[in-house]
Amino acid sequence: MAAKVALFAEEDGVAHVLRVTRAHPPFDGGPALPGGRVRPGEPSSAAAVRILGEETGIEIGEDVLYPLQGALAAPGYRADGYSGLLPPIRPASPGGDVADATWVPIYEAHSVDRPLQDDDGDFYMMARGN
Repeated sequence: MAAKVALFAEEDGVAHVLRVTRAHPPFDGGPALPGGRVRPGEPSSAAAVRILGEETGIEIGEDVLYPLQGALAAPGYRADGYSGLLPPIRPASPGGDVADATWVPIYEAHSVDRPLQDDDGDFYMMARGN
């Protein structure tokens, strides 16, 4: 099981989303949402908060996150998605298996030129309400 986070914030009147770049195969170099494995016995919401901190250095409470309607699943795989909104943008710093963590305007987050990898694009579109 995995947990993924679409975290939004506004800067100068422009909505941004926090995006990471994975450092290791199989998804190295590709843009993604912060996310990773849920530990045995760990609630997925707690995992989302933990993973966000590990991968981006941004510490939040579970009360900032809202579950997205419907998890994505495939045989042997399930991912729960969460969305959150921060009033101001907070500095991000990569950690764990992340090479880069940066805030990007939402119109650049899942573009044709640089689409989010794996099922992250689906979570991103759910979080935006599309």
